[in-house]
Amino acid sequence: MRVVVCVKQVPVVAAMRFDKKRLRMKREGVPLELNSADVRAMRGIVDRLAEAGGEHEVIALTMGPASATRVLTDCLAMGATRAVHLSDGAFAGSDTIATARVLAAAVRQLGPVDLILCGRASTDAETGQVGRQLAELLDWPQTTEVCRLTIGADPRPSAHIASEPESAETAIALPVVVTVAEDFGPERYPTRQEREQAGGAAIEELRLVDLAVPRWACGVAGSRTEVQGLAKVETIRKGEMFDVADPATTSAFLADWLIAAGLPTGKHDHRQDLVRIRATVASGGPAVWVLADLSRGKAARGDLELVAKAHELAGLQGGHVVAVTVGVADVEGAARELAAHGADRVLALQGPAVTPSTVPIHVTELARALQNARPRSVLFSSAGAGPDLAARVAARLDLGLTADCVDLSLGHDGELVQHKPAFGDSVVAMIRSTRLPELATVRPGVFAQADPDRSRTAEVSAHRSDLFTDVEGAEIAEDSDDAADHLLEAGFVVGVGTGIGSADLLPAVQAIAGALDGAVGCTRPVADRHWLPRRHQIGLTGQCIAPQVYLALGVRGAYEHLCGVRRSAAVVAVDNDPDSPMFEHVDLGVVADVRELVPRLFADLRQRLA
Repeated sequence: MRVVVCVKQVPVVAAMRFDKKRLRMKREGVPLELNSADVRAMRGIVDRLAEAGGEHEVIALTMGPASATRVLTDCLAMGATRAVHLSDGAFAGSDTIATARVLAAAVRQLGPVDLILCGRASTDAETGQVGRQLAELLDWPQTTEVCRLTIGADPRPSAHIASEPESAETAIALPVVVTVAEDFGPERYPTRQEREQAGGAAIEELRLVDLAVPRWACGVAGSRTEVQGLAKVETIRKGEMFDVADPATTSAFLADWLIAAGLPTGKHDHRQDLVRIRATVASGGPAVWVLADLSRGKAARGDLELVAKAHELAGLQGGHVVAVTVGVADVEGAARELAAHGADRVLALQGPAVTPSTVPIHVTELARALQNARPRSVLFSSAGAGPDLAARVAARLDLGLTADCVDLSLGHDGELVQHKPAFGDSVVAMIRSTRLPELATVRPGVFAQADPDRSRTAEVSAHRSDLFTDVEGAEIAEDSDDAADHLLEAGFVVGVGTGIGSADLLPAVQAIAGALDGAVGCTRPVADRHWLPRRHQIGLTGQCIAPQVYLALGVRGAYEHLCGVRRSAAVVAVDNDPDSPMFEHVDLGVVADVRELVPRLFADLRQRLA
């Protein structure tokens, strides 16, 4: 089997600093390393191929400056059999689509390849788009968030994958692009000795003249997005401490504090006031499209927030909102709900719900619809199928795409300014697309909900494609990610670290969260130990949350985890170590034994809520 692992050199994000005068990140003197998600991809595939036996080739592929050879040496030290460096000044300044074009050309140059692996996302830009766009440009299928992969022992290469540690594996057709999850392999960088042993290995170099890529298609010229500026994200915490030896007093104090903070509040809307929906619809003006996922019979909260935001943006331009639904049986019911939240028209693409096997067909349908209607902007949720569809549509139509936005605004000329967090949410980049339509995926929970107007109606048009004939009988996949959805929407989140001692405390923790209509999240070490499923992970490589209150129990306060809770209105931490690093990033720090406090806290909360 021939495998390509796409890797990237990134700065150590925790060492980055923001230059307020120049409005840029200071890179001088910042150490560089192999992207952590790519380490997991390389370690995981090398181990699996060793288990499968036989002859295999693992090619580490990167695009970057001369210094990127260091990460290729790391890959060779971890077991890669070949390393290829795409190095040319013409590649500088490439956004995701320009990067994917060069990578696709390199893969074709390498000859027949069975499998391409990509890490979940890079720790600097955090887009997660390149793998998806690479699959589209190669016209290959893709599958994302894979935690297990088994290589077949048949004469012809074969593979089976699973997206959850305990789930059954399913066969996948080759060739395929796979984006791996956190559980795929260990994040273990090579030792000094391993690096020294690999230091003499040859690294191949490919330049622009070696690839079938025109100069206009790469670098700045081939990019379809541009950064207009950066803004520093400042999060100021009160830093108050409570350190009383009596456990009963501590528990009572914390219970009173949580109740005083407005909990239980159910699902929060502390960010903004409700969006007021206009009763009248402009007859002309630019159209803003929103892909609304109703695969579970109702619109997700994040999609309804997105429709309301689109309504606001369209109103500023005298335009209208088109909500696009896929695989919805009750189109009329969906139209009523979407109209009440701001949609003026509903385009129903009838067929099966989006699954990995149907993504290419849905991309074709969306691309056709966009080419026919030519809207100004198209918005997708960062959850569910949104990232897959958005990235592949952008690659199909050669459009700009900004991923995981936390805000949207209009520029002086009516262009969509996309606010994209980077470097662990420490800065926000203002990005614009250089071609229409403008595409963006948006984090759920960042916009206000609408004050729905049930008297509004939406014009409905339905389209059924004959492309779905072969999959008409396919089973509609159920989305089992309710826990992750609740984590994003909850007004109260309890986060657990390894400082809770063991998983046996989790039922009591979940009881506290349940008492306040909250959710339970965790740090990466907790997910690594399988105390909680990976979808509960909060942080740079997990969920980014924005609850009214985040209660951290036994959490050390690693930079990567703090990135995921930065937007919380209030952060409270409990730890028995008064010098815990977590206490430097809180509104309230409570020094207490977590295992002793949790049962008392649940009892005190239950008493107050009664």
